[in-house]
Amino acid sequence: MDNNKIYKTIPELIALIMTLLLTIGYKFSLWSKFALAVIVPFILIDIYFNHKKIKLSINKHILWGFIIFSILIILAGAVNKDWLSIRKAYKYITYAAPFFICIYLMERFDVNRGIRIGIACSMIVLCGSGIYQWYILHDSRIIGIFETPNALGMTLELMVPFSISFVVLSREYYFKIFWGLISIVALVCIYLTGSRGSVFGFVGGAFATYIIYLFKYNCALNLKQRGLALVAGIIILIMGGIAMIGVNSYRSNATGGERKIMIESSYHMWQDHKFSGVGMAHWKENYYGQYRPEGQHEKGLDMPHNLIIFYMSTTGIIGVTGFGIYILFTLLGMYKIVKNDIHVNYVHAAGICIFCGFVVIHGLVDGTIINTNISKIFYLLLGYAISLNDIKNIIDNPKDENHIREAQC
Repeated sequence: MDNNKIYKTIPELIALIMTLLLTIGYKFSLWSKFALAVIVPFILIDIYFNHKKIKLSINKHILWGFIIFSILIILAGAVNKDWLSIRKAYKYITYAAPFFICIYLMERFDVNRGIRIGIACSMIVLCGSGIYQWYILHDSRIIGIFETPNALGMTLELMVPFSISFVVLSREYYFKIFWGLISIVALVCIYLTGSRGSVFGFVGGAFATYIIYLFKYNCALNLKQRGLALVAGIIILIMGGIAMIGVNSYRSNATGGERKIMIESSYHMWQDHKFSGVGMAHWKENYYGQYRPEGQHEKGLDMPHNLIIFYMSTTGIIGVTGFGIYILFTLLGMYKIVKNDIHVNYVHAAGICIFCGFVVIHGLVDGTIINTNISKIFYLLLGYAISLNDIKNIIDNPKDENHIREAQC
């Protein structure tokens, strides 16, 4: 094997292993070790031998949204002179490391296949274990390899938009069939987790993506195509409604836990600490302490299952402003990426779907980006989505016009 082929294979292998470790290897805590022992040295060697500085072509709105958000949640802790909360904020910021690593690998090397294989293998393991639990073990709510059904639901919620995009992008029919089948099985598994947040997030993200792309391509559609687009939107809403009703029926005994009183308690925390909150490291002690609501009985709760309320109560006006900026800037940046596409990039669409669904919508009922394990998967896939070039990685065969639509606007 010649040196060029080895140099091409190594980053692809790194991307594959990175994807697998983040999705199915979290229990062994190998991600950080792999990053420090393999990824960082590889990047440094690459920079040294190519005499190039690290330069990532990230949309400036997305980058600055993340930077401002990071600065403000640390600032909230600094205002409180709370070292524990500063450290907690820093920990949450480091969850985004896969985002920057993925973008670096995507821009310097052709690692698209490695990430796709990693996604495929992960979905096979997750769906396979889930179906086994449901069909053989007769579990009412499947958890896959995770500790909770919601964790499996969130992971599949992040992966399905990409597997669906690969159905369209794959050139060979057997790949289309493979990605189609795995997407269907994954959607079934999301239902079997009973995770209402995952269903709500996936459907909401899909509809938000539909609206963005309809707005972008509306002027290129004729009357018939606009009619079909309207029907497609209605179908998304109807199917989403049916899925939500089905999951609620599947979990007929579910009450939503203490979400209502958690929000009320968090609001009281904010009332007394409006500017900088009670501290990111102190929500739990306040909830079970000074702000413990009447009727509270669940143990081990460490956040109010709502990102806006979490940042409002723990970082005050400072942090929740940063979170709002992060959402708005990221959405603006992703829309600009789509607007600049010469051709429809389905992986960009998947990226919008997971951001809108996982962060904006699912974040209203769960922790999402502050989840120790799932957040890293989100950042990896978001980095993968926004780093794809218009032509280079859009499809297996750029000359296949069946997968390309010119933007006429």
